[in-house]
Amino acid sequence: RKNFPDKKFFCWGKDPEADFRVSSVKNLPEGISFKLGGTSENIINIPFHDQASFENAMHVAVLLYQLGYSDEFVRKALSELEPVEMRLEILKGIQSSTLISDTYNSDLASLANALDLLLQQMQHKRRTLILSDILQSGRSDEDLYSEVAAMLLEKEVGRFIGIGPSLMKMRELFPA
Repeated sequence: RKNFPDKKFFCWGKDPEADFRVSSVKNLPEGISFKLGGTSENIINIPFHDQASFENAMHVAVLLYQLGYSDEFVRKALSELEPVEMRLEILKGIQSSTLISDTYNSDLASLANALDLLLQQMQHKRRTLILSDILQSGRSDEDLYSEVAAMLLEKEVGRFIGIGPSLMKMRELFPA
């Protein structure tokens, strides 16, 4: 803020001090429902279940409010959002399997979001992750892939297929 004294800053979150306060978040069959306070208490529904889409929708809602759009316009616009291709696509696979494809991003936050979405599906007990090297993370391979290995255990991924020279180099970090 000190570098941009002539700019207006605002934030959203669950903190009571946030300019746009999020509360009453509910994951419903048709998507996520939540209250967004700031200009008024407003119940908004989005047709997504994953955290990444929720955060993206929040950025859109806050921007629309800052641009002066009405509660009604924001509610309608967010309820009509459509998934972005290549971003957490849920696809039907062979032998009654489900594929979650996230080819748009390759970072730890995206991986965590995809694994959370996989857990939410609760359709299959056996989970497989196919992951290529995570490039340009700014972290050492050992540090990065140690965190990936811990995430796989936490999210109960039973089988892991790693593709790429960095993952091959770090294969000892992953269970057999």
